[in-house]
Amino acid sequence: MSNFTQIVLFLLLIICIIVAAIIINIRVKYKYGGSQINPPPSSMSMSYTISGEGNGLDYSIFRKMFEENAAHSGINWIEKPVSEKVNISFGSFGGFFNKKSNKLNLSPDFYKQSASIKNVLDGHSGFINKTELYGTFKRLIPNGIKYLPITYTIREFERTILGEGAFPKGHLGEAHLGKAHLGKAFPKGLAILKKNFSCKQQGVLVIASMSDYHNAKKELEIKEDGIISEYIIDPLTIKGKKFHLRIYFLLSNISGITRCSTHAEYRILTAKEKYKHGDWLNPDIHISGGHNTEIRYIFPDDIDKMENADRPTLLENLSHFNHTVCLALASSGVKNYPESNAGYQMYGADVLITKDLTPMLIEINKHPGYDQYGQNAGWPEFITKFSTNLFQFILSNVVFPYFGLYRQPHSMVEFIGNGALSPFGSILQQYKLIPITYATKHEIAASKYLHFYNKSSYEPYNIFLIEDEKTTNDIIGFIAITIDFYLKIAIIEEYQHRGIATAMIAQIIGIQCARNYTAPHMPIIKIKKKNEFLNKIAIKLHFIYNKNKREFERRCQ
Repeated sequence: MSNFTQIVLFLLLIICIIVAAIIINIRVKYKYGGSQINPPPSSMSMSYTISGEGNGLDYSIFRKMFEENAAHSGINWIEKPVSEKVNISFGSFGGFFNKKSNKLNLSPDFYKQSASIKNVLDGHSGFINKTELYGTFKRLIPNGIKYLPITYTIREFERTILGEGAFPKGHLGEAHLGKAHLGKAFPKGLAILKKNFSCKQQGVLVIASMSDYHNAKKELEIKEDGIISEYIIDPLTIKGKKFHLRIYFLLSNISGITRCSTHAEYRILTAKEKYKHGDWLNPDIHISGGHNTEIRYIFPDDIDKMENADRPTLLENLSHFNHTVCLALASSGVKNYPESNAGYQMYGADVLITKDLTPMLIEINKHPGYDQYGQNAGWPEFITKFSTNLFQFILSNVVFPYFGLYRQPHSMVEFIGNGALSPFGSILQQYKLIPITYATKHEIAASKYLHFYNKSSYEPYNIFLIEDEKTTNDIIGFIAITIDFYLKIAIIEEYQHRGIATAMIAQIIGIQCARNYTAPHMPIIKIKKKNEFLNKIAIKLHFIYNKNKREFERRCQ
């Protein structure tokens, strides 16, 4: 064979290798990557319920998002009635009654429904209860009270403030009441009286004197179930009207890690008439809310309509404020109800902005409504867009990451409590699992394990890349579970210490258990007894050694 023939054959071989590599790479990217066209058939189904749709949002969008996830991840999502055990239970409030005809926020079946994750949390009275909110901040985030008006419970105000002689002692007859102004308790001489658990600005009155206080207390039928707070007399206005922001905080509690984030869109709820000093008892001037709002505004789109609001300063101040509120919420001790393994809840905070652009927290609602506010024109388009953004925010921040179907995004605050993942909290803040079905082309190309993905013994939704977020988002390895639930993990040499591997394995165990929550037989996750590295991790994570099969096994609880 001549030298020329040898060269030609060698070049043809090189070309064949390059073409084959390109075909394999394209096949891998389109089969499992973010650009996939048709996901492979799935052997896994998960279920969800939606009970009640009376809070103003468009739930057809919510259902469509599950369909889109199914098309992308390969998971079969099935909607079931609220009476059944499901992976996800989503309850919307409004119009429910129990057998005794008592009004309920949520469906009676929702309260007792077993689910892997539910959109409800317990133990949040410390910031929902108006009489406890100020004390919660003072206890947990002392510096945060700068964002709250001076506030007293009714008991504190009457027994402490009055008892210290801030007002005339003895019987406060009508002659004294009119003269007993509030300046000694509140620097600006005005206060707002609120009934505990009031909503939609009902049970709220502005007062300027002790006479107003007693009259308002009688009108609102308040005994000790309320608060009296400093009234902000220098509010920022929009088109001349006082307003407050409705900011939505998403709080979740999963395996001992509590996370808090804020939705990017805030509602702007105004008073009915333009703001002016005086006429303090006129609610059309001083009480802002959805029922008084005539023109619909949204934040941050309409910042420029606010009088003398410097956009960069206001956004920066609100960023600090949101972080402080998230710290208080996440560290307040929220917990899940016993019928679910994980939970999350959306809270609505009412926030007033002063002229110097300081946010002031007025209250936090546990069941914020999304009903129409403002003019009729354009509402269908507005609520469609708002519902889309809000549902995407909830699903991408909590629900889909919980099931390993979406990467865990950055949270504003993460608080490590007590739970299965608590020992690995600091590691999980740096090292993230990326589902291969949602990995980008760049992330897949950066992986050193492309050959692994072609093996037919793995469902694509059971394959994850491991990313180091604190470097340059380096892909440092992979972790996966085979169709018959054998665990596989590989990490590049410089990251091979048990802390990272143990945290990743603990997380994927939680993901598998959540996915199989409704399965008739919970899966047994297995590790072959092959090397000391994985064996020690298996023992730490409470795997049981099966002598007959020579493997470690861990059953979902």
